[in-house]
Amino acid sequence: VHGMSGKADFYYYGCNGEVDVGWGCTYRVLQCIISNIKYQNTAISVPSLVDIQREITQLKLFSKSIVGTRMWLEPRHTRKYLSSKLGRYVQTQDYNFSGKNKGHRKWFEDSMFRHFGAKFKGKKIFLRPPPIMIDNHVQTKAIAGIGRCPLSSEVLILVMDPHVWSKSIDPEKFSFIPIKSPEQRQLQTYTDGRKWVRWQSLSEFLNKISASKQWMC
Repeated sequence: VHGMSGKADFYYYGCNGEVDVGWGCTYRVLQCIISNIKYQNTAISVPSLVDIQREITQLKLFSKSIVGTRMWLEPRHTRKYLSSKLGRYVQTQDYNFSGKNKGHRKWFEDSMFRHFGAKFKGKKIFLRPPPIMIDNHVQTKAIAGIGRCPLSSEVLILVMDPHVWSKSIDPEKFSFIPIKSPEQRQLQTYTDGRKWVRWQSLSEFLNKISASKQWMC
């Protein structure tokens, strides 16, 4: 099993009082990645959603009019953000690949093992690799580790899924409410969060995309 170094905070819809249901998943995964870097002995802080938007406009990726809006971000935008703001801690790349192509799937699997299995060399500071951001043009999630089941040899990935929202501030009693089911938003379904941060089959994960779309990471 190979995974990110240390720990990362789990950011999700509604976290820290910022309402972003339906559009903020990429921001939340970006916050997760930055939190992992923060925990590796660096003097940085995790920005709010509005702070991210302000800094994105400074990079000329969008106009200032996006600040305070529901503007979606994609991995290519966050790559430029990380490269500009945290370039001394991380080296970033972004790729497009097909989840339906066997060669692409094998490339992605091999890339994940290489990413999480080796010590990462930043420009000035040595860090263990952070989580990976992955997007299928609909949802963005974080991959925090990869491993192979010793019994079945199935490849598993550790996925952090921000597509829930919670009213609880007690980390021991998160009240996660799936946003895909509007009628469930009024129900108090207590869980320890394992549905949203858990090991999943890599094969099944990559199958959740239409044939006309590609993954971005």
